[in-house]
Amino acid sequence: MVFAQPKYAVGLLLGSNSFAPIGGYLDAGEDALTAAKRELREECGYVSDSWIPLNVGVADANRGCGIGHLFLAADARFEATTTSDDLEEQRPVWVTTAELEELLFSNAFKCHSWAATVALSLLQWRRFKQQKQTQTQTATATANATATATTTTTPAAPTAAAGMSTAAAKK
Repeated sequence: MVFAQPKYAVGLLLGSNSFAPIGGYLDAGEDALTAAKRELREECGYVSDSWIPLNVGVADANRGCGIGHLFLAADARFEATTTSDDLEEQRPVWVTTAELEELLFSNAFKCHSWAATVALSLLQWRRFKQQKQTQTQTATATANATATATTTTTPAAPTAAAGMSTAAAKK
């Protein structure tokens, strides 16, 4: 999910609106991850149990005006309808990974830091999915190897071996 939103400088300098990632500022005494979770919940009603840190860096390397903490909320799920207290106009837009990549390459993110955030998110999302796929394949291979080993070493009890392979595959 991204936001379609007008930004004063983007409109003034580039004559158009922009897409933007979900985000906001830390409240007093709040840590970065708690703020990211709050912003996701407040701005679009979603929560996630799987937060992947992307980057921590200064917002402007020359002026040192703030630190950005970037996260990816993997496997986010809808929890509740919200009403944002943001004063700026923003419209949530659901996009697929392919559509997000196309928006990135078509210059739809008019702020460099937003484009960089989206690029990091796409790269990390691919890595996250590959790791999950590898874990699933490893678990399946282990279950199959266990079932095969059990079947091979216990030829007198094929029914028990089949039951063990079914239980192992479900885990």
